[in-house]
Amino acid sequence: MKEKKTSVPSPVLLIGLGNPKKYIGSRHHIGQKVVIDFVEKNKGVFTPFVAPWYQRLWSRNSSVSVAEVHVSGATIVCAISDGFMNEAGLIYGSLIRMYGLDRTFVVHDDIFFPPGIVRYQWGHGHGGHNGVRNIIDTCNSELFGRIRIGVGRGESIAEYVLQKMPDQETSLATQAFMKNINGTLSCSFQNESKNYHRCFPAQ
Repeated sequence: MKEKKTSVPSPVLLIGLGNPKKYIGSRHHIGQKVVIDFVEKNKGVFTPFVAPWYQRLWSRNSSVSVAEVHVSGATIVCAISDGFMNEAGLIYGSLIRMYGLDRTFVVHDDIFFPPGIVRYQWGHGHGGHNGVRNIIDTCNSELFGRIRIGVGRGESIAEYVLQKMPDQETSLATQAFMKNINGTLSCSFQNESKNYHRCFPAQ
């Protein structure tokens, strides 16, 4: 049986937001974790990214790694970094310029949804997420995709998101992302205005 192809134009850029290694396993790092898992599942390999010389003044790119995977006829360039999330716009600026903001999807944690819920959204504001805020500020535009991974919320948000994410919640988040990533990208490009959102559960 032939593999069914998606309607995703190739390539697209999928950025997994996270923080330096000391924060691996935290709720704030889940965006990067699910992207890494997605690459491993599709047998991709991360390699260091070096920006073109003429863009190096505008992007902190030394800590960025990229992996190209091919899924259902689409080419997806996945990017991660060991830099701080609050500088995401500066860190990923060169990649965003290369692939285009309208082909960029940012995967990040979201306190407004419980674990196991993934919400796709195009455009709109940063919702209090500093990584998304920095991308908007750097690119001077909100017109890119977000894939928001639910992590729930605690009394102190700053402490809560930096705490270790329980294994069961991590598993739910990963399942929801893996189950819906192809459909999320396809839905985005099938909708001409892109001014919409959808929620996807793990089950």
